[in-house]
Amino acid sequence: MVPSKSHVKSPQFARQTVTMAGLGMSKGQVALALGMAYNTFDKYYSAEFNAGASEMRKKLAAKAVEEALGGNTALLLHLVKTKLGWVESQVIEHVGEVRAVVSAKPMTAEDFEKRYLKRSESEGSEALPEGTGA
Repeated sequence: MVPSKSHVKSPQFARQTVTMAGLGMSKGQVALALGMAYNTFDKYYSAEFNAGASEMRKKLAAKAVEEALGGNTALLLHLVKTKLGWVESQVIEHVGEVRAVVSAKPMTAEDFEKRYLKRSESEGSEALPEGTGA
């Protein structure tokens, strides 16, 4: 790339910009292909780049809709989620009492029995029900 203090907009570069943007190239890639600095390209050819990129998006969208309506289920689901805001969600409802012990540090069987399985004094003096000892 040769730095230039003055650039004159070229109709040939403008046509090439529309074509390359229509193929999905980025602004930086098009500027590099045309051999000019990004800032110069952005200043003189942004409108052409946007026109080419918009045309590409229009063609892709039309093809995607055609494919989706033609039976491509995966694409159809993708389009309704991204364009129509559909979401997949699952609601799990829990009814009843939760009896879970969650701890980050290990507990011995004896500590577990003392902490969670002892009976209250009013139920009797034995710590564990019959047959549940370790």
